[in-house]
Amino acid sequence: MKKQFLISLIFLFSITMSAQLSNSKYESEWKKVTSYEEQSLPQSAIKQVEEILQKAIAEKNNTQVIKALIYKNKYKKKIDYKDKEGIFTDLRKLTGETVNPAEKALLHSMLAELYADYYMGDYRRINQRTNLMDTVPEDMKEWSGNIFMNKVIENLDLSVKEAATLKEHTTKEYDDIILLGNESQRYYPTLYDFLAMRTIGVSKILSNIMRGSFDTSPTGYDPEQLAVQAKDYTGLQLKPDAGGYLVIFRYYQKYLNDLITRELTPTVILTDIDRVEYLGQYSGTFSGEKILNAYISLYHAYENNIQILHHWPDGRFFRIIHIV
Repeated sequence: MKKQFLISLIFLFSITMSAQLSNSKYESEWKKVTSYEEQSLPQSAIKQVEEILQKAIAEKNNTQVIKALIYKNKYKKKIDYKDKEGIFTDLRKLTGETVNPAEKALLHSMLAELYADYYMGDYRRINQRTNLMDTVPEDMKEWSGNIFMNKVIENLDLSVKEAATLKEHTTKEYDDIILLGNESQRYYPTLYDFLAMRTIGVSKILSNIMRGSFDTSPTGYDPEQLAVQAKDYTGLQLKPDAGGYLVIFRYYQKYLNDLITRELTPTVILTDIDRVEYLGQYSGTFSGEKILNAYISLYHAYENNIQILHHWPDGRFFRIIHIV
């Protein structure tokens, strides 16, 4: 099922830089960085980024500080591919110094994704270590899997903690570090929506670590029970997952509760579809007819809010192209 109306909201560290920057966002300086990158000159690029970073710090331009730190880390890794920890120190320091709740929330979300990516990239070796329960080594290279899980979840929770404040901001205010899709303001109108969706997105990285042993039973429910429409899903009494790998179901529930309260039905539908797709992708016991039945159930629940492009001959399979 193709969600053609979905937005793409991705932090800059996972994409290449756009050349279209406004004059208020150090346009000329970033053009030099782009030029050095096109010439495969990471040493020159990182020098230019360092100048931008110092300027942004002096001018208290935190979004540009964040962006510069991201690119500084990007070029440092090109120069020394073994350097995977540098950006953590910089971002943790900035998170501790930042007093703006929205910027702090963005930083926590970034840190959560970085921890998850780091863990995912080396999880086989990391999971061979005995879990450390009472101490967190200063050197990340000594961390056990449970520490990474705790760091991811801790930062994800902090990223959406100030929900009321985050709803006062739009993603447009931070378009120098967030890419906005064409439909972003309709379906995800506030910074809270963006960060709530990222709690779900980052949690999916953790699911990759448990592929092959994906089991929803620790939540107290099987996949079919977790694939019900939002109004029923939000009433489930989810059990805490001791390992943290199933935290995604808590984030789905929390965000759907908020969306229902705000009567953002189109976004509720998108989130329900995303949850069914997630279960179909990761759960080996939720496939074929079970997935089809879940989609049919969603269709009947939301038929007044969606338009259908095509029915297969048996009349049961459909593809949604628009939410009204």
